[in-house]
Amino acid sequence: APGTCILVGRVFNLITKMRSSDKPTYETLTAALQEMQKLIVFYQIQQVAMPKIGCGLDHLQWDQVRMIIQSVFVQNDLEILICHKI
Repeated sequence: APGTCILVGRVFNLITKMRSSDKPTYETLTAALQEMQKLIVFYQIQQVAMPKIGCGLDHLQWDQVRMIIQSVFVQNDLEILICHKI
């Protein structure tokens, strides 16, 4: 369901839409990141690397996504590395 996060091995899978052809919303992305945050706390993860999630083909705006990431993880002692092409 949109707004969930599934940990498979060392990969967090953020579920932000019902079908691959759908577009995520900032609300479903926020909910999925909040679920990811719970898993990070549970497994005591200290470092995460991720792309500019939702900002490629899904057309979410990076400035808004970055603010969501910062607000979700503000309480965590977590290093987040954002990877992107130049």
